[in-house]
Amino acid sequence: MKVSWIKLDSDRKNFKLQENLGFDVFSLEHDADVDKKIDELITNKYNTIIVSNEVAGLSEKINKEYLHNRNVNIIISRDKDI
Repeated sequence: MKVSWIKLDSDRKNFKLQENLGFDVFSLEHDADVDKKIDELITNKYNTIIVSNEVAGLSEKINKEYLHNRNVNIIISRDKDI
């Protein structure tokens, strides 16, 4: 089982613990890269992908395509209130 986290580069609060522990946390510079990065992770056999709420809002494929893909679980994280 391979797990990854995706957030925006400007996001300094979400997935900080996972990043400090050395887990696979990917920061995206451009908003348009969301679906491309998720497709890349699926190709690399990641079967659980956790995205920040902000990233989920930028994806066009989460509810259309990934919802029906049984080989991957997309989890939308709640934003942290800091």
